[in-house]
Amino acid sequence: MKRSVLALSLFFLVLIPFLAGCENKKLEEDNAALKTQVESLNKEKQSLQANLDSLKKENQVLASERDTLKKQTDELTKEVEELKAKQAKKPVKSGKKK
Repeated sequence: MKRSVLALSLFFLVLIPFLAGCENKKLEEDNAALKTQVESLNKEKQSLQANLDSLKKENQVLASERDTLKKQTDELTKEVEELKAKQAKKPVKSGKKK
């Protein structure tokens, strides 16, 4: 009985480090896979950030162009109103000759 207990104890003492070693290997493989995934996500993040910066610059350019066009529209609207006002002041000539 004592021999069987001693044999089982030795068996488990030898087996436990082996099982722990297998688990460590699995953890290392999982860690390596996660590191690869993190690197991939970082590259994607950098790409998206560059795209965002490009879109922000384009948005600023378009906003500037919009403001310029709005000013031109306002100026042309004023000119049209002035011309209408001038035409309203002019007397209407009749087409009849005496």
